[in-house]
Amino acid sequence: MQRRNVAGTRLGALEAEVLDQLWAAGEPLGARELTAQLPGPRRAYTTVVTVLTHLIDKGLVRRAGDGRRYLYSPAGDPAQLTARAIETLLAAAADRRAVLAHLIEEAKDPGLLDELAALLRESQP
Repeated sequence: MQRRNVAGTRLGALEAEVLDQLWAAGEPLGARELTAQLPGPRRAYTTVVTVLTHLIDKGLVRRAGDGRRYLYSPAGDPAQLTARAIETLLAAAADRRAVLAHLIEEAKDPGLLDELAALLRESQP
């Protein structure tokens, strides 16, 4: 597996594999379960825990547990994670309206603009 971007965050190959496994599981997993499910050569448990910690630090994975055993789950699906990244960027912008206007002006997909307009109409009371 190659490196890839998720929600504007560049992931290493193992980080991407771990995140893919968590999405595929559909339920929280322990690090040992996750280690056993990863494709390819067997990874050390400590390596997988380190990768999970990096993904938590990047805001892509959540950890819950009692201190003896942790369960890991994705912090959202790809669209949710991307939306959260965009919200963070917009919050840092001096002029959110200008940023959004630039995005709309630069959109090369008229169908996407039509979908956005429909979403805006639906969200109006």
